[in-house]
Amino acid sequence: AGTVSVTTTSSGPARRRRSSASPAKTPCVASTDTDAASCSRQTSIAAAIDPPVVRDAPSTQSLPEPEPPLAGPPVPEPLPEDVEKTLGALEKRAAHWRGKLHPSDRCRVDELLKAVQSARADSDPEAATAQAEELDDLLFTIVGSE
Repeated sequence: AGTVSVTTTSSGPARRRRSSASPAKTPCVASTDTDAASCSRQTSIAAAIDPPVVRDAPSTQSLPEPEPPLAGPPVPEPLPEDVEKTLGALEKRAAHWRGKLHPSDRCRVDELLKAVQSARADSDPEAATAQAEELDDLLFTIVGSE
């Protein structure tokens, strides 16, 4: 019968030197009484040494990556040169006659000019051409071929 005590020991380079620890200086981790306790006063190195517990480094949090800015509206392609020339000439003709038109005709010309300019801004050659033809027909009907 006897007492088995488990104590902490250093696993560093000091283990090769003779320890001056005494029971009064070495903290006891566990103690139990047993009938099978060794009578020997012989010391030996443990058969297996558990590796030290390594704590994870404190985790650092980072902000999420900013989202890329939203793309603006696509830049419209310019209208073909021949369509631009036709629209420009028609706008000049409408501006020339606008002041001389009856108010109801002037209102209709202004509406068609806005539709032409909107189709031009949207780079829609088909719509711009269609609106331009309607405006040209209206001007021809109102003022003739002058």
